[in-house]
Amino acid sequence: MSLPGKTIMTSQVKLKMAKQNPQIGFYQQAPEVKQHIQDTYIATGRMNVSIEFNNETNTLTATATFASEDDRMAYLSDPVIVAENAKRDAFNASHGIQIVVEKA
Repeated sequence: MSLPGKTIMTSQVKLKMAKQNPQIGFYQQAPEVKQHIQDTYIATGRMNVSIEFNNETNTLTATATFASEDDRMAYLSDPVIVAENAKRDAFNASHGIQIVVEKA
């Protein structure tokens, strides 16, 4: 991505989650957390998110593309996100859902 006279470096992270039991759902963010992400990161152009479900392999892949590495680091240190990630990780651990994080 570039603007006249300026290059913007993006940062991309993929979260791949896999579950053994198709009867168990994936973790769902609370509506207020979704709204916080929308208002703080997506609507401001700091982040774009895509989510893919594969029912055959019981996997979910969430890809977050940040406008810059600084935006990614701000997201990761955001207290709302830190708390939400801890809840997600606890849910995944208690339901046997594996998560792999890939940074591009």
